[in-house]
Amino acid sequence: AATITVVPVRVAATSTRRRKGVVIRDLEEELTTIIPADTKSKDKGKWIMVEEPKPLKKKQQVEMDEEYARKLHAELNKDIDWDVAIDRVKQKAKEDPAVQRYQAMKKRRQTEAQAQKNMILYLKNVVGFRLDYFKGMSYDDIRPIFEAKFNSNVYFLLKTKEQMEEEESRALQSINETRTQKAVKRRRLNEEVE
Repeated sequence: AATITVVPVRVAATSTRRRKGVVIRDLEEELTTIIPADTKSKDKGKWIMVEEPKPLKKKQQVEMDEEYARKLHAELNKDIDWDVAIDRVKQKAKEDPAVQRYQAMKKRRQTEAQAQKNMILYLKNVVGFRLDYFKGMSYDDIRPIFEAKFNSNVYFLLKTKEQMEEEESRALQSINETRTQKAVKRRRLNEEVE
């Protein structure tokens, strides 16, 4: 096999301008291009060839990578005391001025206007009121509406399992009633009203 040798090419900077008077020439400025002649390689191919290792198949490579990652992860984690690290992060979070500002803002009491705005947004998003309904209403007018709707939602969320089952059984009974039973109920209600 023939080898290719790369030889650096030197380029000379020659001055093209004529100078008057005394001329002092610098050898480095006036170098010419020197290209060394190619010498034939005396290599007869008797060297020992070193074969490059064959690339591993994808599955083997993935397994080796995973094993290396596990070892590296274990090595990194063996020196870390996680409890101390978590405590340090929590302490830094407490010392952060932005966090302190946010907590101070949370502790501040709401103004009546802010509370009114929040109640209106709750009634709009959760209950389904339109904003036009609240135009011209004061805080004292909105608060009873808000409390009634909010308390009904809280009551629904805090229902016990027995109460839920009881309501479901009532609903199933009313669905399963026949027409004659419904007619009898209507008559009773009409008699009670009269």
